[in-house]
Amino acid sequence: MFTNIKKKIESKREASSLFWLILVRLKDGLWRLSQVTEKFFRKIEACPLIKFPRSSGEFSADPGGRAEIHSLVCHKHLGLYLLAVKSFLRFYQRVAVVAHDDGSLTNFDKKILTKQIKNVTIIDLCQADQIIIPQIAEFKKISNYRQHHLIAKQLLDYLMLAKTDKIISLDSDTLFLKRPQQIIDWIENNSREILYSYEASPRGQEAFLSTLNCDLPPNFCAGFFCLNRQILNLELIELLLSRAEPFDWWTTQNIYPALISRAGWANSTRPLDPNQYQSWCNFDNPEPIFRHYWTSNGLTSEYLRDLHQINRELKSFQKNPPLQAQIKNIQH
Repeated sequence: MFTNIKKKIESKREASSLFWLILVRLKDGLWRLSQVTEKFFRKIEACPLIKFPRSSGEFSADPGGRAEIHSLVCHKHLGLYLLAVKSFLRFYQRVAVVAHDDGSLTNFDKKILTKQIKNVTIIDLCQADQIIIPQIAEFKKISNYRQHHLIAKQLLDYLMLAKTDKIISLDSDTLFLKRPQQIIDWIENNSREILYSYEASPRGQEAFLSTLNCDLPPNFCAGFFCLNRQILNLELIELLLSRAEPFDWWTTQNIYPALISRAGWANSTRPLDPNQYQSWCNFDNPEPIFRHYWTSNGLTSEYLRDLHQINRELKSFQKNPPLQAQIKNIQH
């Protein structure tokens, strides 16, 4: 009904009647007000201190852990990132945490990070550039991809800057709702296995992998995966990127399974149970271990609902020292 009314008013924009002139101006004013209101709430949503208060407590990472959790972190999603990492650390803290600044983190953001996640490693963008750019200078496709596509850092910087063989890639729009025992076992054991979250139909992945005779199914989701940095092969990545042009937001997600397969790791690679480690398109199981929400277009109702649960549990964790001691005993 409102749509029809707006169309009716808009059709009278050139009318000479004072009545319609007033209604057109009123409609325009209401539209501008709605735009201002939307921007205001988006700013609130983006502010980590308003949307995600620091009352969820402080957690500690372990720089000497056998695995590192790597994430590409931006100012807008700092609050989401803190909750994603904390949701894992409440179950297991013998892991290093590495935050890759995408260039938007402020000094205040970094203070929040170091306060909320003790022993976190923050890799500044300029610091990463100084290390990586000289190493990829001879690779034209890689250099171009990393220079012009932020998501390339999820492929190159994670593998090239990691200090441990075992790497966990964790997006900010994720939460661990239950203890991820399979992931903890993967960290603790000597397996060279690669685990990844399953996505039903990643954009362009099937078509890309089919041209390479890839041994892995086209269901690799870059929102969360566990791998070994020894798959790093710049010559191979250069070749794969030459097949992937033009580059877009999905290139890294599609390059990873091709890299794993062509590097000879396909037999050691398998998806996590999609009912327990859920991608944004499959939330059928109401009690999963992990969820990847796809918040690029805004905070979903599923995320907001799970967020309240996580906040309550994080506060309970901080207020219950016996529970922390019990978890540490389990870890040891």
